[in-house]
Amino acid sequence: MYKDYKLKSDYRPKEKSIKNSDIIIAISHKTKSDLISYYNIPSKKIFVTHLGVNLLKNYLNYQIINDPYLLYVGDRKRYKNFINLLKAYSISKRINKNFKLVLFGGGQLTELELDIINKYKLDLNLIIQISGGDNELSSLYKYASLFVFPSKYEGFGLPLLEAASLNCPVACSNIEVFREIMGESVEYFNPNSVEDIIQNLEKILFSNSLSKKLIIKAVNQLNNYSWDKCAKKTLEIYNL
Repeated sequence: MYKDYKLKSDYRPKEKSIKNSDIIIAISHKTKSDLISYYNIPSKKIFVTHLGVNLLKNYLNYQIINDPYLLYVGDRKRYKNFINLLKAYSISKRINKNFKLVLFGGGQLTELELDIINKYKLDLNLIIQISGGDNELSSLYKYASLFVFPSKYEGFGLPLLEAASLNCPVACSNIEVFREIMGESVEYFNPNSVEDIIQNLEKILFSNSLSKKLIIKAVNQLNNYSWDKCAKKTLEIYNL
């Protein structure tokens, strides 16, 4: 497992609220360890309650993208590590000749992203940016060949569970919080290595058997995350 993205040492939003709290509810053990590390909060004051997942079952009754594609969701800046994914996609002819790259949300391509596309002489028509709501997102998950989450840091990782709920196989960064949330139900890659990203994406995209195994494992992983469990555990903490 590779080291997570490091927050700036002086980055302490909501410090006063955190230190004045009697109890803190964290959404993951990774978040708890960050609170201890960056705010020097006693461990006994922090309780972990995993989020539930909203099962995205309402989707458009047609494919938005008719060609096979990889899906990336959300913001693309800083620790989201999209640049390494874009480099991997651009370099691997095996991938970009067979799959488009669909970006949901995050705004139009930036100058830096366009520069990378030009550097590797990639056809800009292979990358599609789409905005929309849950119906569009659900359809994109449902019909994607693979969902890729290359972040170097996250507090939880809801898109991993959203993808699993619509039988979309997942490849993501080998970081602590993703291991905590998804266990062995996804394919992990080194987020700092473009070559490792390529190897792991190709491994899934060109193996139907591996893709199906990952889907089955991820669907089973969903049983650990429900809003009922989250609510009950939260109530237990309030009743302490």
